[in-house]
Amino acid sequence: MRTSSGFTLIELLVALLIIGIVVTAATLSIGNNDAELEESARRLQAVLDLAADEAVLQSRDLGFSVTAEGYRFLVRGDEGWRTVNGDPLLRERFLPEELRLELTVEGLPVAPSVDEEEQPTPQVLLFSSGERTPFEATLRPARTPSPAWRVTGEPVGRISLEPVR
Repeated sequence: MRTSSGFTLIELLVALLIIGIVVTAATLSIGNNDAELEESARRLQAVLDLAADEAVLQSRDLGFSVTAEGYRFLVRGDEGWRTVNGDPLLRERFLPEELRLELTVEGLPVAPSVDEEEQPTPQVLLFSSGERTPFEATLRPARTPSPAWRVTGEPVGRISLEPVR
């Protein structure tokens, strides 16, 4: 009687198939996170640009505030600042849990706003004159420092977006 001490061709093919499925799933998972990060950064840049234009067109000062869960826009009224309500473009936005938004204003890091129902305070001002507080908003995965995207607002001009490596 002869005993075999190796693997059959079928066993090797099944093992390679399983390894291929696991590698493909891992690759797709990583790719989706990068795509979601870039999409969220592009949305942030577009909404900030829109808010700056709205401030000028509607002759009203707007504010931008980063929260622990995302970001929101504020409008200055007779009683002070209040969260923008009823505007689908400037509504409060929540980021996926795996993303983190860091804000730097005039070169200094700024902590996320706490929920201030009575008197919210903006961290970035978008004036009706077209000027704004200089800022950098960096969007990155919560678990790793890179890749990241940076949205930059100079005192005047367009709001730019660039990858950070």
